[in-house]
Amino acid sequence: MFQEYFIYNIVQVLAAQSGTVFTDVNLNISSNDFLFKRTIHNSTDNRIYMKIFDQASGRFLFKGAEDLRGVSGNRLTGITTFGFVPYNWPHPYRSKRNNIMTFSFSDFSVAQNTLNIAFHGDGVSEGTPLDRQGKPVDYMEKRTTVPIIYESPTITPANGIGQIAQGVLITDNDADFVCTKITGICTDEGYVTIQDLKRDTFWQNQKTFASNLFGNGQFPNVLTSPRFIGANTNLLITFENNVAGANALKIYFHGYKRF
Repeated sequence: MFQEYFIYNIVQVLAAQSGTVFTDVNLNISSNDFLFKRTIHNSTDNRIYMKIFDQASGRFLFKGAEDLRGVSGNRLTGITTFGFVPYNWPHPYRSKRNNIMTFSFSDFSVAQNTLNIAFHGDGVSEGTPLDRQGKPVDYMEKRTTVPIIYESPTITPANGIGQIAQGVLITDNDADFVCTKITGICTDEGYVTIQDLKRDTFWQNQKTFASNLFGNGQFPNVLTSPRFIGANTNLLITFENNVAGANALKIYFHGYKRF
């Protein structure tokens, strides 16, 4: 079994409620089995209840409806910009491939509420990617390793909500790259998508709100499992502006070269 970092995202606009009416969102665990390990969100107002139901097992993961502030992390607003502080699940929860997980949300701020919530964890697959030597990746195998940080180009979409720009990061040809952390700098909020063009894989099921994806030097996103990136790989980064004005993004991929 090979475990690799992955993110499932939900974007939902919740009608103004008093915490009694729930909106159901079905999340299809589509690519591989998935281990839920962390939750982080960004919302207009944090006063939201959440329930989680696993359709395959017929099991609720909470005893009742939980206040999102008690079961999900958030960035450290007012302390540092894009400080990544997720809620760590007390134990990983494995959902099978092609299973439907139902997430139910209810606003109790009594105002319309936009929620961006990300579930970080590991995709679990039978197949293992091949390294530059043509061998299945085995992190326990003794190899020469050198720490490195890859920096994306600055990605600047046009002013306006929904405007999109892309940038490509190319890894070195002399070694594979194993990513273990992500940090970033962003002028303001937006949505980010990361695609490995060499392996033809995405890092998430859909676009991720920037503050739910990366942190900074003090509070980085330490990946739940490494993400393998082969030598001479093009990483395509798409940035969608979520503000009316100017915005720019740069992401730092921390890890090590694996020779």
